[in-house]
Amino acid sequence: MPEPPRLARFLANTLWSLWGLVVLSALSFLLLPLMVRGLGLEGYALYTLMGTFTGYLCLLTLGSGNTVVK
Repeated sequence: MPEPPRLARFLANTLWSLWGLVVLSALSFLLLPLMVRGLGLEGYALYTLMGTFTGYLCLLTLGSGNTVVK
């Protein structure tokens, strides 16, 4: 089978990535009240703080994970 053109693959992969982001955002939005009720305000604040801290730590890797794989 012939391989699809590069632009078609790029657009398909981009749409799949965007679709994943939309689904994850909708799921997060729908589950937010359950998390706040289950963890309480203080627990949810700690959960959010730790998630933010982890995100900043991921920025500090400066792409070294991809470099090690290559």
